[in-house]
Amino acid sequence: YEIDTIEGTDLEIATEQFSKAVNNEREHRISLGCLITVDGVGAIPIRGEPEDMRNLTNLGQVANMSLFAGVTTPIAFRDNDNVMHMLTPMQMSQLWQKAVMYVGMVYQASWALKEIRPFPASVSDDIYWPSKSV
Repeated sequence: YEIDTIEGTDLEIATEQFSKAVNNEREHRISLGCLITVDGVGAIPIRGEPEDMRNLTNLGQVANMSLFAGVTTPIAFRDNDNVMHMLTPMQMSQLWQKAVMYVGMVYQASWALKEIRPFPASVSDDIYWPSKSV
């Protein structure tokens, strides 16, 4: 999502175009996912597509309910590399919480990027975005 030129002399139009470019880059980075380190397991790659995040949210809720009820039954999770993990409720909860935290960090980065003036030449420069490892 490169910005070669921002067309239009009106700052409002330029700001809207820039904001859309930032939003596109934000959604792109979220959809790619990240690498989450889980205690006792190591790094687990996850995708950030809506169906993946919905599944992760559901599993995270099951994990939290299990923790509340004292249930220790492992929860199956297949990662972005197609590797199956059997996670304790605590590990599943941690995976979910860090995924949510990553999405929040990407949003915060997009908000900060939208405030930069003059507009950066490229909204896809990694310098503006959080690490893909959480």
